[in-house]
Amino acid sequence: MVEIKAVEILQDVHKAQAINYCEAYTIADGLLINFGAKSLEYKRVYNKKLVSPNHVHPLIQIKRSDTFSTQISHPVIPVFPESCTDKEES
Repeated sequence: MVEIKAVEILQDVHKAQAINYCEAYTIADGLLINFGAKSLEYKRVYNKKLVSPNHVHPLIQIKRSDTFSTQISHPVIPVFPESCTDKEES
């Protein structure tokens, strides 16, 4: 799960919202990314019912280069709840 924000400062309420998304959709972990600050901010969030904080999801591995820029080493596969997908009306 990836939650994108554009706020000056990430607050606890933003982290709680991202955690709730993980719990609501039974997703083990995710990223909370903020593009609104002077530099990129990110936090990993966890569904405590499914994973411990030491677990590293194979698709979301963060690497820092020598210049401190953040790169995601694998593509992130979007997960959409079933209610958001297009359905044919019968």
